[in-house]
Amino acid sequence: RPIFYFREMSPGDFLNIYQNLETVQELAKWVSKETSRVTHLTGLSGSSPALLAAALLNKTERNHVFVLPDKETAAYFQNDLNNFLDSQETLFFPSSYKRSVQYYQKSKDQIIQRTEVLKKVTQSDLPKIIISFPEALVEKIVSKNFLKDNAFNLHTGEGLSLSFLADFLESCHFRQVDFV
Repeated sequence: RPIFYFREMSPGDFLNIYQNLETVQELAKWVSKETSRVTHLTGLSGSSPALLAAALLNKTERNHVFVLPDKETAAYFQNDLNNFLDSQETLFFPSSYKRSVQYYQKSKDQIIQRTEVLKKVTQSDLPKIIISFPEALVEKIVSKNFLKDNAFNLHTGEGLSLSFLADFLESCHFRQVDFV
């Protein structure tokens, strides 16, 4: 009778084996070429899409955007990917809406998360890993130039007239409410 020996493997062990496969190395070379690449892979199941993504991320120094079919699939992909990546940060770019654009109920938490992702993308030259889904990507956002031209910076200790600030906010179409 054959005797089987099992040893516990970490996600990093799987990643090391996977990224040394010849097909994964060829795909990494193709993806890392100078021009931008849009790649659609099929036939992967379970955690294998995240495992392949992690293997490619370790071989390339570029920005990567992963677009998955829906929010739930994207969230699972991000969780799997984070298990394979030791230190790289993944950014989840959600929709502004609670459940679906059809409900027209914006989620303040998700709007803040979208803003944080955009801020990180524009402020650092380090490669980014962004995970999203079509519903979130079709929402319009302001351009970097528009935001730069219409921003007003305040510094600690700087004097400012409340009437000037109120006029500025009104010119930017803000409205006065009791709670922000």
